[in-house]
Amino acid sequence: MWDTWQKPGYTKNNVTRFLWDVCGYRTQRELAAAEPNLTGSFLAEKWMSVLMKTEECMLNNGFVYVDEPDGFIGGSCKFPQYQNLPSCQSLKKTREQTQ
Repeated sequence: MWDTWQKPGYTKNNVTRFLWDVCGYRTQRELAAAEPNLTGSFLAEKWMSVLMKTEECMLNNGFVYVDEPDGFIGGSCKFPQYQNLPSCQSLKKTREQTQ
């Protein structure tokens, strides 16, 4: 996930720290360990909530989402379950502005 966020002056390590320490990103595995009663669709729903909050935080702090080679062709934004995430919406808006 940290490879898809960029901000001038930030290294990959800086981005990673920002994701975890400032924006509260957690992997699905970390959520499952922290909340063992969450399973299946409940865990997936909780993780999507974490992703939404993390991505809003990143965008609000001046980071840009980059999904290679093109998010709606080869990246995660091509999958319907991710298309409403702030990152995919941002990428979609940028893509529409350049066409």
